[in-house]
Amino acid sequence: MRTPLPTIRAGLTAIILTAASIAGLAALLPAFTLAQSSSQGDGCADLLAYYHSAARSPAIVYDDFGDDAIQVEAEVAEADGAADSVSLPQSGGGGAVSSPPADLGARSETGTNVQVAGVDESDIVKTNGSEIFVLRENALVVVSVREDPPRVIGGLRFDSTIAPPAWGPREMLLAGERLLIFRSVSYGYGRFAQDGTQLLELDVSAPARPRVLRTLDAYGNFVTARLVGGGVRAVLNHDGINSPYLAWAQSDWEPRPPGEDERRWRERVERSTLATWLPLYSLTDHTDGSWRWGRLAPCAGIQTPEPAPSPQSGTETTVLLSFDLAEGLGEWDAAGVIGATSAVYASAGAIYAATVDWPTWWSANTTIHRWALSASGALRYQGAAEVEGWLINQFALSEFDGKLRVASTDENEWPISSRLTIFEIGEDGLHELSRLDGLGPSERIYAVRFLGELAYVVTFRLIDPLYVLDLSNPAEPKLAGELKIPGFSSYLHPLGSGLLLGVGQNADPRTGQPLGLQVSLFDVSDPSSPTRLDQVDLSSRSRDASFEHRAFTYHAGRAYIPASPTNELFAVRVTQDGLELEQQITAQAPVLRSLPIGEHLHLLQEASLATHNLATLDLLSSTNLVPSTN
Repeated sequence: MRTPLPTIRAGLTAIILTAASIAGLAALLPAFTLAQSSSQGDGCADLLAYYHSAARSPAIVYDDFGDDAIQVEAEVAEADGAADSVSLPQSGGGGAVSSPPADLGARSETGTNVQVAGVDESDIVKTNGSEIFVLRENALVVVSVREDPPRVIGGLRFDSTIAPPAWGPREMLLAGERLLIFRSVSYGYGRFAQDGTQLLELDVSAPARPRVLRTLDAYGNFVTARLVGGGVRAVLNHDGINSPYLAWAQSDWEPRPPGEDERRWRERVERSTLATWLPLYSLTDHTDGSWRWGRLAPCAGIQTPEPAPSPQSGTETTVLLSFDLAEGLGEWDAAGVIGATSAVYASAGAIYAATVDWPTWWSANTTIHRWALSASGALRYQGAAEVEGWLINQFALSEFDGKLRVASTDENEWPISSRLTIFEIGEDGLHELSRLDGLGPSERIYAVRFLGELAYVVTFRLIDPLYVLDLSNPAEPKLAGELKIPGFSSYLHPLGSGLLLGVGQNADPRTGQPLGLQVSLFDVSDPSSPTRLDQVDLSSRSRDASFEHRAFTYHAGRAYIPASPTNELFAVRVTQDGLELEQQITAQAPVLRSLPIGEHLHLLQEASLATHNLATLDLLSSTNLVPSTN
């Protein structure tokens, strides 16, 4: 079902709206209008009753009306201290004497290291091979790499005539001559502000002069987006709890008897309409100046899980948008589900959103929802699968041969445990087919990679068991082999000749304390007997246990690995025999991405683009990323 495009109410027709005012009014107008007049048809009454019930829960407590109207009780464990520094060897023991293994990972046409071939992922940088599009905090910068050295040829500043300032994640997708930008913004001011996402559709047929065609302002925090062909699938999280309408239930400028805040809150909840709980949007067409607004997703498209989520999770809503970027932002299909998305996975014909429910502050259950996508991009909800515990990230999910494979860590009981669960994908939903329990008793999953009928799972507490799982018979998955070594990998990249590259941390085998960034080369050609061929310790100063997979690049036998929070990039030569640290590049700022194009390697930093000779890695030039609007 297509999202309706409602007309502006009669009382608003006399208001002249500019592009600058739309962004601010998008948050405030609905509180005065739609909040009092939302339709309750098409399943809306039941959905509203659900939100009311969840918001009245005693699990929700109130502060003295600071910037947030509501707080959810939680406890946060303190992080471990940093380990002592270690020396940095210059090469591994295997040496580099044979041909480089093939890349079995996937790199999109726009230069992003992605999980699934043919499914592009939104990112801060995109390229068409001739230009590099860089998204900075409040500007788009276009760099021409046709020239030597590269030169900024155009850009776009996100000033008040286009959009409010961004405060959080910003990413984009590129398809042909269309660029779609996602910016995390805030609508309104102070205690009446609400987080939102702005989508900007740009025509980049003339790269030096990008032109804004449409902007879509919507409530909800941007999560991620995928691109299949020209089809966009975008995911947002929205929580009506933080709406300005509910914030008015409290005020900190007058003393009140105990319990009065809660009473006012419950009264405001009872009077709230779906305009509070479902995200609203405003759409501006900059080609003709037209504007419209309404509800981002129809009530009938929002799924309420059974059983209902716990009160701590029950007022958040995940919303998916699907549309053809070539046709633009004029129309979209929208769907959603109650719950906040923790991981998104997409195949060519479906998109999955994993929502986490927290019955208690220490325990979690994850529900994976599947939407099938028609050739036209219409979203059809196909059911959900539930696993105990949580997922490390999107790589914990994989669709293969009509099955969904899920790797999860269950901390609901002690000792904690990890497992693999396989679900059959049918027209009537997702049905559990089999499971493999007992992976890494008392350990958590740190990395997962599925490759056809095999899966590689890394768990860790003191040492790193690398598990190889045989999924050739989905009804009976089995543990084929395992390898225990110090440290852990947080990203796994498959290579040819039965090799697997792991990026993670070395660790003290007695305490499990991380010792610094490390890259390992595993031989998994015999699933029953995985071995580590070689390893290189890269940076003792890198303490980040997570790893941004989009920052990893494998090209022509070299792995380019950035170190965070240091300003280093390591070029590691990979062969079938081992690893060799060829060069350590120290930049002026953290290296965010690396793009090999032609004979050059371009290193993206926040304010500059460093260009190196791809063969020798010598620095050739540095381009300041100041947007040109000529």
